[in-house]
Amino acid sequence: MIARVLGAVALMAAALPVAAALPVAAQTAPAGASYRDRLPQDEVIYFLLPDRFENGDPANDRGGLTGDRLKTGYDPSAKGFYHGGDLKGVIKR
Repeated sequence: MIARVLGAVALMAAALPVAAALPVAAQTAPAGASYRDRLPQDEVIYFLLPDRFENGDPANDRGGLTGDRLKTGYDPSAKGFYHGGDLKGVIKR
């Protein structure tokens, strides 16, 4: 009994990397289909937090804001008010 269970576990462990490596075909909308016709569950949403990446362009660090950190919510010297990344940092990675 134990040998059968261990054999099944070994088989599943061997099959998992193979199944994970199989390509998944991208779905394409039919010609002329409007995005309004698609169901929400058929959509793919990408969520990116650029401030968690590196600071790719220090020139945009102030973002045109003036005033203190309690007014603007921005202070690169305080961890609670600034994380530092931007889209150029994402692209650089």
